Amino acid sequence: MNGDETVWIGSVGLIAFALGLAAGYAIHFFLNADNKRSEALAQELEKLKAETARYRGEVAEHFERTSELVQDMTSSYKKVYEHLASSSAKLCGDAIQEPRLDFAAQDRISGNGSNTESGATHKLN
Repeated sequence: MNGDETVWIGSVGLIAFALGLAAGYAIHFFLNADNKRSEALAQELEKLKAETARYRGEVAEHFERTSELVQDMTSSYKKVYEHLASSSAKLCGDAIQEPRLDFAAQDRISGNGSNTESGATHKLN
């Protein structure tokens, strides 16, 4: 081998090394970029899952509290009705035999006349 061939082989080897190094860096860069994007998406997904779980908890608490309040309101209405019924019997004597609510009239007011007979009155239990 003469000097020109050695230089040429060395140059080709150096160029091949540089191209290999550049290709390795490019592959690493693109794969690493995809990994970073995947990690960012995974973090965003976990954040959204946590927010959804928190929101669902708030909604469940809201409806649970609403249920409690409606039950309290129903109980209060029943107590008021019972108070009025006992007071009317005590204060009015025989003038009012038994307190009644007219559900038919109430249905006509609310626009729902299909549940009761027209003009019928019902006791509140």
